[in-house]
Amino acid sequence: MRTVLPAAAGEFGTTGLAAFISDNVVTILFLVVGAAALWAATKGKISKVVTVAVCAVVAAMVLALAVNNGEAGKALGEWAVGLFREQS
Repeated sequence: MRTVLPAAAGEFGTTGLAAFISDNVVTILFLVVGAAALWAATKGKISKVVTVAVCAVVAAMVLALAVNNGEAGKALGEWAVGLFREQS
């Protein structure tokens, strides 16, 4: 027989899930997208590769906003604008 004990106050939260997502899922997502992009590029489907890459960047931005608090939105916006700004 298994006994289920109630959790103590303060033990509930999503910090463990957020850490797991930021440490593992994003890396695996980029690896899968990269492999799919390389596979599509070898077949000559460059437009599909560009579409997948842009979708992956947008998904990474949404995940970053979901797992971070505070200044993450501002920093993420500056990073996204930096992608299109001319480097000197």
